[in-house]
Amino acid sequence: MPNEDKAIVEWEGLPLSSPVSHQSQLENDHHRGGCPWESFDNNISVQPSDINYFLSVEKITRDMFKKPKVAEKVKILLVDEHNDLQSQVAEYFINEMYGDMYEVQSAGPNFDCIDCELVSVMYQIGYDIRPNRAKDFREKKIPAKLDYIIFLEKATYDRIKKVIPWDAPQILEDFGRKDNFEEATDDLELAECYKAFIERVRVWVEKTFADPENLKTMVI
Repeated sequence: MPNEDKAIVEWEGLPLSSPVSHQSQLENDHHRGGCPWESFDNNISVQPSDINYFLSVEKITRDMFKKPKVAEKVKILLVDEHNDLQSQVAEYFINEMYGDMYEVQSAGPNFDCIDCELVSVMYQIGYDIRPNRAKDFREKKIPAKLDYIIFLEKATYDRIKKVIPWDAPQILEDFGRKDNFEEATDDLELAECYKAFIERVRVWVEKTFADPENLKTMVI
């Protein structure tokens, strides 16, 4: 008897111990048009209710793994005179709190280095804006189409509101320009002035941007 692999089969009328080569088993499967286990399904009766059940399961499964539609982010530009103070603080907090809802940029009609004391104080209290840089209106990352332009300094708003190079609804929230900082008599008091200023902006961001619908009521 030639050496060949043997398989024990329980179908096709062969005895339980009938030796059959893998090759002949595969050929037999091929002639039947399927795999060996298909023979066990020949007597299964599928009812319409079964089909509806499986279709329902398929839909539920498909819905479970369907990617949710992501709402388009609201595009906003934050403006102060030099993009060196409040606009930088507001941009940081919007990105930290609501980055999934807003695409935010900040800039100014002019630009300078970001206020060094601001960067230092923010870092000391756990907010790192060291990678940021001041930008003017030539910044290429500013979207061509904006949803809102938000001025954070009234003097700048009064001067450029009619000539700013974007046509979008405008909002004004005036944080001034370190109006009470000159009252500080030493570095410790100056740091406290910055902390209070940062906290004002943070609280405003947290309240204002929690719901994008809020912005519609603030347009001037």
